[in-house]
Amino acid sequence: MIRFIIFSFSLAALCFSGYWLGKREAETEAMERQVQEVKYESQKKAKIWVRPNDSRDLLLERMRKGIL
Repeated sequence: MIRFIIFSFSLAALCFSGYWLGKREAETEAMERQVQEVKYESQKKAKIWVRPNDSRDLLLERMRKGIL
């Protein structure tokens, strides 16, 4: 009986630790993805700011093409 209790407790602890580690890794991946997106957006913004002043029509055309 004691073996069964110890085995059940060990199995529950193993499942909980696996869940906790998986959740932590998923959160880490999400944070890394957000950091990469921020870097990418800042690079794109820098390229836009370096350009000379564009006309409104040119900006709208670029937005429709997905460049901006």
